[in-house]
Amino acid sequence: MTENFTEEAFVVRRTVTLLIAAPEQSRRQFSAVFSDSGYFILEADSEAEVLRLAQSARPDLILMANTPPRFDATAICLQLQTDRHARNVPVVVLIENDDESLINRALQSGASDYISYPIRANVLRQRVRFLLRMHTMQVDLQEKEQRYRIISTSISDYAYAFRVREDGTAVREWYTSAFEKITGYADSELGETGWERLIHPEDREIVVRRFQRLLRGQKDVSEFRIITKSGEVRWLSDTGQPIWDDERRRVTWIYGAAQDITERKRAEEVMRQQTVQLQARNEELDAFAHTVAHNLKNSIASMMMPASVALKYYDKMDGDQLRELLAGIVESGYKARAVIEAILLLAGVNRQSTVELGEVDMHEVILGAQNRLHSLIAETQAKIVMPEYLPTAVGYAPWVEEIWANYLSNALKYGGTPPVVSFGGEVQPAGGMVRFWVRDNGAGIAKADQAALFTPFTRLSQAKIEGHGLGLSVVQRIVQKLGGQVGVESAAGVGSTFWFTLPAALAGLR
Repeated sequence: MTENFTEEAFVVRRTVTLLIAAPEQSRRQFSAVFSDSGYFILEADSEAEVLRLAQSARPDLILMANTPPRFDATAICLQLQTDRHARNVPVVVLIENDDESLINRALQSGASDYISYPIRANVLRQRVRFLLRMHTMQVDLQEKEQRYRIISTSISDYAYAFRVREDGTAVREWYTSAFEKITGYADSELGETGWERLIHPEDREIVVRRFQRLLRGQKDVSEFRIITKSGEVRWLSDTGQPIWDDERRRVTWIYGAAQDITERKRAEEVMRQQTVQLQARNEELDAFAHTVAHNLKNSIASMMMPASVALKYYDKMDGDQLRELLAGIVESGYKARAVIEAILLLAGVNRQSTVELGEVDMHEVILGAQNRLHSLIAETQAKIVMPEYLPTAVGYAPWVEEIWANYLSNALKYGGTPPVVSFGGEVQPAGGMVRFWVRDNGAGIAKADQAALFTPFTRLSQAKIEGHGLGLSVVQRIVQKLGGQVGVESAAGVGSTFWFTLPAALAGLR
């Protein structure tokens, strides 16, 4: 039923169907009343016919004479109430003699209204118009209510209303069902003001300031966290609209809606972290390019100078002088190659997101690092001190060998004369980690320089330790990938201890 009615006249927007149930003479009389009003008239001459037409034709209103035994209005109304299609159709019962008992029974059985004989045509038409108007409004209200229920149960937002008392406290009047879906709390569990305990402790000040703005009559949109019944922390974006009462000169109601924005907040946090990581990576790449260029520039310059001298004066030099220049070129070439190898290794570490981890035999890995540096060990006449036992750790053997090779190389270059290099390792008291180290007998590193030593691609100003920069950046990246940490302990005149940690293997804990 979707037609509209004006107050001045009854206007039919579509054909309205009336079902008239009465003896033949009465049917003709009632049909005549509505014959010029644009109605579509159905007639029923028995109780069975009334029920059939009510179900099949779906009339907009039933006009029924109470004339037992053929038309027992009370019995027919009771049967109509059992049919889901007919139970809401308005029924007007025509009753003789204003029988109060009969009127009550008819109304209690489901009739919408009654009219007493003798029937006056104008009164009957007006009564039918009124009932149709009321029925239309009722149907419209039911449809709106149904739409509201569908919307309120299907969207993630929840709407609410708070009544503001004279003392400034807010009492919740109602909220939609989405509130329970978001918070996990049923209405009976919170009461009028129990919602306050949902607010995350760190965000209560936000909510207090928000409420103060609302009480001043200012619309507010705030984001804050709540703690659900299950203990989960969720984010809400809450829009509040105060209603100002000019007579009372204060806010009397607060209406609003809150949206669950937890997923958006999580996505924003991921983006923020990615932005920080990207910024750090860009800064690292800039520093990396500077470090690589500096290392290669020095190595290439060290090759070009003796090569230029040899090319220009080779005919005036003896064999020893030429060999000295060539030796310098070869040494610089080795340095350049070492830089390139470090770059390739670091690129490989960055590129590989996962590697196959396993138990690492540290004695075997350290022996591999020593074999790589046997020439430098022999040249410096270094003394290598190895412990009888080293704990077993979890790692990736090729990368771990690079750690030991870098630490050993620095100890040989910057240790004493001759260098004394000691290896060691021990299981940490807590945390399931193993701490390994390389200790030298060099001049040591100042405290101020130690903090910058493992910063990616930075180089210390002292010429004595200039070579630490790129190698230790590689070490730090490898150890971070393997789940450990790096560090140095040093003091002027007592040497340095470079250490790193790795997760302990089960064998290493025994």
